[in-house]
Amino acid sequence: MVHSKFAANSGVSSLRDSNMSKSYDSNEIEVLKGLEPVRRRPSMYLGELDDPKLNTMLAFQALCHAADEFIEGNCSTVKMNVSLNKLEVWYDAGMPLDPHSAVNELPAAIIFLSLHMGCHNQKKNIKVGDELCKLGLATLNAVCSTLVAKIRNSNRITTIEFKKGVRVNDPIVQEDKGSDFTRISIELDSSILPNTYFDLSGIEVEARRITKKFKLPIEVEYKS
Repeated sequence: MVHSKFAANSGVSSLRDSNMSKSYDSNEIEVLKGLEPVRRRPSMYLGELDDPKLNTMLAFQALCHAADEFIEGNCSTVKMNVSLNKLEVWYDAGMPLDPHSAVNELPAAIIFLSLHMGCHNQKKNIKVGDELCKLGLATLNAVCSTLVAKIRNSNRITTIEFKKGVRVNDPIVQEDKGSDFTRISIELDSSILPNTYFDLSGIEVEARRITKKFKLPIEVEYKS
């Protein structure tokens, strides 16, 4: 994403005068990489940052992949463990752990690092796009102080760690026999959001609504 440092003046004449007195060149353009656009301008992606329902919506972005796997018949259980400032989501489906040939990166990491990847109208199952993937996993990752994803898929396991939207470890994929699962643990970033607490009652209400509408079974538990 390209972010301009040049602030346009109002009015044609003032803009012309400004352009005459100052040359607008490549030095006035800053290229933002990765998830930095979200962190620099969070309200462009999230709307009102003090919306009391925002953190609940962010919590359910963690189910973006789980919803697809449930509709595809690969997931039957989803659990949300909620504490005041931490959320853990667990579901019984993994993510692909073979490196993507084009970028030599795990597909799971790409999902957490690429804006709009698999979200909204790009979903495999578009009917859940507006409900659970309005923002997507990458936008969620961008506004977290920490996000950790532990994944077992096809008897292999790895852990991917992010801090403030940046991957901070080199995931090692190891053999590990057992059922597939994904566990996503998140803590919201207080340097971006004025409120980083999760509303248990709000999450419970939304979970019941999602379960009723899509038959996606969601168990919500509170951890003190």
